[in-house]
Amino acid sequence: MNTDSYLMPYFISDNNIISTCDFGQDSINQQEVIYEVIRIIDGVPLFFDEHLTRFFKSTIKLKLKTNLNKQDIAKRVFALIDANKLKIGNIRFQITKTKDYKFTAWVSPFFYPSLEKYKHGVILITHNLEREDPNIKIYKSEYKKKVSSIIKNNNVYEVLLVNSENKITEGSKSNIFFVKDNCIYTPKSSDVLPGITRQKTEEIASKHNIPFEEVEISLSTIADFDGAFITGTSPKILPIKQIDKVKFNPSEQTIVKLMDLYDRLIVNYINAFKRESYI
Repeated sequence: MNTDSYLMPYFISDNNIISTCDFGQDSINQQEVIYEVIRIIDGVPLFFDEHLTRFFKSTIKLKLKTNLNKQDIAKRVFALIDANKLKIGNIRFQITKTKDYKFTAWVSPFFYPSLEKYKHGVILITHNLEREDPNIKIYKSEYKKKVSSIIKNNNVYEVLLVNSENKITEGSKSNIFFVKDNCIYTPKSSDVLPGITRQKTEEIASKHNIPFEEVEISLSTIADFDGAFITGTSPKILPIKQIDKVKFNPSEQTIVKLMDLYDRLIVNYINAFKRESYI
């Protein structure tokens, strides 16, 4: 197996640290997979508890029984960080339903937007596509291949999913927000994966008295908004300059304010983080 795409020399298999040379991602992704991707900054797993909570909610919804608890996963993630001397990057951890339940974690390839993209925004394209079980972070290889192909063939940053009622739901790996008159609008939680960055964006808006609403958003109405942005583990809060042929202002003041507040939140989280609270 070609391991060039894996950034660090070690991964975790159940409770063992193993060389990446023996890592076969394809084989562990052939069955039912529940997973999380966590951003590491200065060796700290960002919003770790929220990721762990969502992970176990997904296992409960799919009725997957595992003997793991938050402390078990935390110890393994910290061991992976230490073994690879990881300061910056993304870690993916998951359980795969085989005869039993196999736990794996590794430093996954990642792409962080450039400063230019944060300043000038990114381009998205819409596509009529719906995810099964949108509230559960579950790996679907065919879905991943499809959206990756759309992104590559259209030279865009992200695919925005549109359901059978022509309503916008979410990005293929992000959550979507629109801004109008300094009010933030986003699709309903029941229709999307509840992203951790999405959650933090809502908390920031509430704390700083920025109006925030969950509503149904028709594709035909997006030109009525002043601005738009996506959120996710790798992009954080990232402005949009265009969806299909509709253009937006990536420097819209509410979006710029949110970006700044989110970056401050990250700094405060890293400064306050204590490993011992998890293990």
